[in-house]
Amino acid sequence: MLHWKPRAREQWFVFGIILLAILLRSWRFWDFDYVHDELSALTRMNYSSWKDFYHFGIEVDGHPAGVHLFLKFLYTIVGDFPFFIRLPFLVFSILCVYQIYKIGKEWFSESTGLISATFLSVIQYAIYQGVLARPYSPGLLVSLLLLRVWTNLFITKKKSDWKSFLLYGLLLSLTGYIHYFALLFGIVLSLVGLFWINKKQLWKFIGAGCLAILLYIPHITTFLYQLNIGGLTWLNKPDSSFFTDFIMYSFNHSYWFLGSVFFGTIYFSYSSFVKFNPIEFKKRTTLLLLFFIPLLTGYFYSIFISPVLQYSVLIFGFPCFILFIFSFWKKKQKYILPIVGIAILGVASLVFKRDHLNWFSFHPTEKFFELCSDEEALNIGRHEKEFSEFYMERFESKFDYHTLDRDCTTIMELQTLLQTSTKEKVVLGDVFQKEVGLIHQYYPNVLYADQGNGYEHFIFSKGKEKIKELYYLKEDLLSKLKLNSSDQLHSIYSLNIELNYDSLIRKSHDIVDVFIELELDSFGNNNIILVTELTKAERSLKWLGANSEKQMPVDKKRVYLLNSYSIPWDLDSLSGLQLKAYVWNPEKKPFKVHKYGIGVREGNKNRFSAFKKLRY
Repeated sequence: MLHWKPRAREQWFVFGIILLAILLRSWRFWDFDYVHDELSALTRMNYSSWKDFYHFGIEVDGHPAGVHLFLKFLYTIVGDFPFFIRLPFLVFSILCVYQIYKIGKEWFSESTGLISATFLSVIQYAIYQGVLARPYSPGLLVSLLLLRVWTNLFITKKKSDWKSFLLYGLLLSLTGYIHYFALLFGIVLSLVGLFWINKKQLWKFIGAGCLAILLYIPHITTFLYQLNIGGLTWLNKPDSSFFTDFIMYSFNHSYWFLGSVFFGTIYFSYSSFVKFNPIEFKKRTTLLLLFFIPLLTGYFYSIFISPVLQYSVLIFGFPCFILFIFSFWKKKQKYILPIVGIAILGVASLVFKRDHLNWFSFHPTEKFFELCSDEEALNIGRHEKEFSEFYMERFESKFDYHTLDRDCTTIMELQTLLQTSTKEKVVLGDVFQKEVGLIHQYYPNVLYADQGNGYEHFIFSKGKEKIKELYYLKEDLLSKLKLNSSDQLHSIYSLNIELNYDSLIRKSHDIVDVFIELELDSFGNNNIILVTELTKAERSLKWLGANSEKQMPVDKKRVYLLNSYSIPWDLDSLSGLQLKAYVWNPEKKPFKVHKYGIGVREGNKNRFSAFKKLRY
């Protein structure tokens, strides 16, 4: 009978876990085009001098210089090839899986190490952040290497010579060159180390800290400059739902996956509570501190100072949370069933809950700029201008592109562009719902519509050709109110309408547009407001107002006013809602109404599902 030695079995499982990590991270790797954050970095590569590159390419980014310098070097060698740009980051991510195995084994047992590595291999959080050409996989790898050196110093005590402490100082400084949250993790790890250190190690540990500070001095001015920039202006402040959303995302939004790990942890933790082990308690407390201190620091900084907290910045301490959970699953050589179970649940949730095989390899920015190559089209989006220039160079073609972040920052400017354009089509991408409905008023026929995970692309036309109607329900409110377009109105409140919201929509994520086309008697300030109000049991839930004074195109007397509304994504479903619409004319200026209506269109059920649950 063949006997499988425990050591050999463990090595084969390590090999299998690493292979699984490689397969999941390299799935259609050659088709995986750049995402927004990568494009943001890559479009800041070509400057005439190193001084300009450092100031405009690095300092304004808000991240430390290390990864951007590495990308500059890589970009110079391999050019614009996503596969080669991302390949080092994929390697870093795979090495992280091996490092968490080693740390888990050294802290608790081979079972903890193998199970933790399996979990890190199959969650989309680690896979997605791992392969992007951004600071997250190199920062995670350096953070884990720092933790391994710390482990050798204070847990296993295998190495406590000067070389180990110098290596610790080097890695600690390196975290600061990669990501500030990685540096925060390193600082917390160092402070926690003071509770593990003995007198003989103290001066060496202080020396390691001094070395880290010394090596970081060249980056201090950059750090201070970026600190003064503040947080991310486009990012909302987190609320209490951030924590539950993060946990669900960490488990691939699968209740089966989460529940299995939760109840498994309860089962395995029984022995820890029956027989208290102070050293293991100290280890687990350390792991929790390493995860929660950066999390809570980012959370309260985002609330009271400036928003910075995203899932991505928590990746550096996240392995400590994994190790804490699976530290209870530490029975030696009792890992076959947990590994197989977590691998199956992880892969199944990736495929069926996260649609990983399709979603992971498709990113919409390149597709949008392919659509922009039509010479008859007016191209409008919210992508940065530099992105269009990046893809023009890639496609070796020229096209006009108007970005709503720079060229048309107000609805007035957008309406002026639409009214003066001679183009027959509009290509639209990455815009707000109100802008989709507004552009449709000027270009009423839909030639193309594609809605997916985090994106929406449209082509609208003035011609007769169309593939579909934008609205599946549309009602002429002028006829409903028995008014004519030639009627002149001048009262304070007019065109009052009240509708049952539930009866309008098919699904909670669909969008209701209330629109009106006004003609005013004169140029100048005419403060006429289209009001849309959503109420429930006479309580106002949402008030929207579109003001002619702020939206009237330059030197024009006609304007479209439009309000768009959909039920907030996190609420998903509401009932008993009433939709009220009316025109508020506080100055009693006369005006005519050429069009007044309501349209209901199919919303993008997965517009915000890059990190939230997918809707099917």
